[in-house]
Amino acid sequence: MAGVTVPFERVDSGVATTAPVQPILVVDDIVKRFETPDGVLTAVDHVSFSVAPGEFVGIIGPSGCGKSTLFNVIGGLLDGYEGTVKVADERVRGPHRSIGMIFQEESTFPWRNVIDNVAFPLEIAQRVSMARTLAAQPKILLMDEPFASLDEQTRLLLGDKVLQIQQQLKQTTLLITHNITEAVQLSDRILVMTYRPGKVKRMVEIKLPRPRSSEVVSSEAFGRYVAQIWGDLREEASRGLEDEEGRKLREGEKR
Repeated sequence: MAGVTVPFERVDSGVATTAPVQPILVVDDIVKRFETPDGVLTAVDHVSFSVAPGEFVGIIGPSGCGKSTLFNVIGGLLDGYEGTVKVADERVRGPHRSIGMIFQEESTFPWRNVIDNVAFPLEIAQRVSMARTLAAQPKILLMDEPFASLDEQTRLLLGDKVLQIQQQLKQTTLLITHNITEAVQLSDRILVMTYRPGKVKRMVEIKLPRPRSSEVVSSEAFGRYVAQIWGDLREEASRGLEDEEGRKLREGEKR
């Protein structure tokens, strides 16, 4: 996938033209396997995509689809995989200075005790985490379920803040999430992954107007995107549920 270009609309003298843009992130044919007591597990299976500068791409899938594994591969936190990850045409071989990462667990502060963490609003914690990460001026921002611990209303409002930052800074962003509403609210495109082994099932382009806010969730177009993506996810989540039920049944038979 080296040299893949992503078309975009450029306005020049009032005339919109399509011009090729060299992607800032290229994920090329990634395969990641793990050794388990039951044998080799393929978590990510030949996943490829690219992200243009300033683009916001969401990755969504059921539990067990390998999306967090893919996040760690892109961020340089996992090795021993097949394929390549490139940032601005430079191969990623470990933590990269151009990649900033925000994790789900950063909704708490490790130096505070449990009571202090409960008293400290999760929304503020994630704002601090984002500000700290953006201060390093990364070319690409990776976010792994950053709002998973928040209630739905706070999630939508904080999503507005993310949109404002992304639009002001033209920040290239990759979001890992299991929340369809969040993915549609924030993303230019959404990569839908299959249940294990994790593959690209579909790439959905979100043609909602920008600048965008949480008000868009009440629109008919928003509802259609949510329904379309849920149609894909429902099938994959059902496979995951059947797999989990089968595993528990086998474990029960061994006892």
